[in-house]
Amino acid sequence: MADHPNQVDKSPYAYAWNNPIKYDDPDGRCPQCLTGFAIGFLLDVATQVVLEGKSLKDVNYKTAAVSGVAGALSGGLSSFAKLGKVGQVAAGAVIDAGESTSKQLITDGKIDGIQLASDVLMGGVGSQAKAVDNGSMKVKEKALDRAERIAAGDPASSGRAANVTNAKSSLALAKNSNTAVGTQAGNTLQEGSNKVRSLFQVSGSSVVVKPQIQITQDNTRVIIPIVNRLN
Repeated sequence: MADHPNQVDKSPYAYAWNNPIKYDDPDGRCPQCLTGFAIGFLLDVATQVVLEGKSLKDVNYKTAAVSGVAGALSGGLSSFAKLGKVGQVAAGAVIDAGESTSKQLITDGKIDGIQLASDVLMGGVGSQAKAVDNGSMKVKEKALDRAERIAAGDPASSGRAANVTNAKSSLALAKNSNTAVGTQAGNTLQEGSNKVRSLFQVSGSSVVVKPQIQITQDNTRVIIPIVNRLN
């Protein structure tokens, strides 16, 4: 079949953008997608518990599932090498926007443009955080490349096969660590942004800063909003 005129220009490595060393999917099940879902889901739950003070009973698992889907999509981005750095950043922004939109519809039933922009921005900034730097990642990729080339010369060698397996595991662990760190950094920045914006409320031409607490002589707690005129 490979000699058929309609097939001679087709590469058997097209699934990995002709780079099967760096991008592989041995069983066609997108393992990075599954790992990405787990990371996104679990870190969203952790964010709700740690940063928002919720108990596991009160956690919104629907929004956590949305984060899981976003994580799966982000994990799958590594399969699209032809997107390039700029393309992957743009695709990540689209995923963050979809995640923010879905969560807002689940929790509030409407979409806030400012919240959407904040989530996309904070998610993009947070995704740049890494546990393993680019230099170390390249070293791991080259180690895997070398191990596979050596193993190809003696497929029957169990020792060489083990080296390939170890190199793949090391690279996968590094990728997953970067995904986890970037996701949690984005979650933390988003939560911080939400808390800062919650202190301000725009009403017409005024900005209300809330709440300001004043303790009177009879120890009564009084909420006194401070109004700053925009014009």
